[in-house]
Amino acid sequence: MSFIHITGSAGSGKTSVCEELVRRGYTAFSADEDGISSFVENETGEASKFGEDTRGEEWYAKNSWNMNRRKVEEAAALAGPGKPVFLCGCASNDTDMYDIVTKVICLVAPKEVVEHRLATRTNNDYGKSDFELKQVLEWMPRLEKQERERGSFIVDASQPLENVVDEILRLTTTLNKEI
Repeated sequence: MSFIHITGSAGSGKTSVCEELVRRGYTAFSADEDGISSFVENETGEASKFGEDTRGEEWYAKNSWNMNRRKVEEAAALAGPGKPVFLCGCASNDTDMYDIVTKVICLVAPKEVVEHRLATRTNNDYGKSDFELKQVLEWMPRLEKQERERGSFIVDASQPLENVVDEILRLTTTLNKEI
């Protein structure tokens, strides 16, 4: 069984990778778009409201983008022999899910690429505000370092999408042979 978590900063290409995996016939979930992640209040764990008026430092200090463990487990249950399942997304608590996943693949791209993607994407406006962009750019090197230290596969997401997905599938095939 292979349940592969594809992580990376905002703008690294997780949603595009997810869409391409689905287009190629694989089972892949977007943690952002498939209801697996949501904003929650840090103190209570209750769902929090997110809107244009909430996009500042104070709000982000009190709220986190978290994955729902039950939903991650449901996605993982779909994996089987020769049938990998992919979870594409990043959340404040995603490392709490690492006991469920077979392997983590971290998408990385240079700062300039991420800035361009965030500025031009149309499916999500996260990262367009100055505060959010600053958060993303400060977090990127820490995420890559953290994932390298954990032994995650690192994939250069500045390549054309087809090449990125080909590399992910190559890594997944290699992983399946090791299991």
